[in-house]
Amino acid sequence: MDLERFAQRFGRHRPQPADAPSGEAAAGNAPAEPPAGPEAPAAAPTPGEDTGAPPAWLEARIERAAIMQHDGGLSSYEAERRAALLHPDPAETRPDWCGLTAGELMAAAGPDWPEIADRPEVLAALALALSAPPAEPDPEPEPTPTPVEPKCAAPVTCAFCRHFRRNRTNPAAGFGACRIQAPASRRPPTLWPNARHACRDHQPRQPHDE
Repeated sequence: MDLERFAQRFGRHRPQPADAPSGEAAAGNAPAEPPAGPEAPAAAPTPGEDTGAPPAWLEARIERAAIMQHDGGLSSYEAERRAALLHPDPAETRPDWCGLTAGELMAAAGPDWPEIADRPEVLAALALALSAPPAEPDPEPEPTPTPVEPKCAAPVTCAFCRHFRRNRTNPAAGFGACRIQAPASRRPPTLWPNARHACRDHQPRQPHDE
């Protein structure tokens, strides 16, 4: 018996396992995996994350010091000192700044900051003005009362008023009194019988009046 031909024929009808590769895969010609896509870019730093770069105010200070040293001919010490005054740490505070920071004073001074940055007394005065409570508005003055016009526009005399009580010693020209104590009786030259004045309580004397 030709065992080799028998084995070839028997193997042609032998069932394949369920997980066995077939076709090109069984022949070792499986398709290659698709190429990987482009790598994702690195994540940007989150706000506030320390990236190693100096803050903006410090960069400005360093640049200003270099300009002063190179163009102004200042020493490195003097250039750095002046640059620190013009570009302070915004969070810096001092005992005479009333709790305010350099950033708050710079914002209040605006374009005048370079003129006052090296003047401690001016900075202290500015801080005091900013921290002082707002002044209360002055109370409005009370309106001046309008004087009451007397009922009688023409001047009158007490001698012809029914409220006048004559002096018994000299009834014709002596000093008398007002029975109702009219306000006009408290101002001179009232209560002299023939003195002319304005009185809103004046009432002409009637024949039957005493």
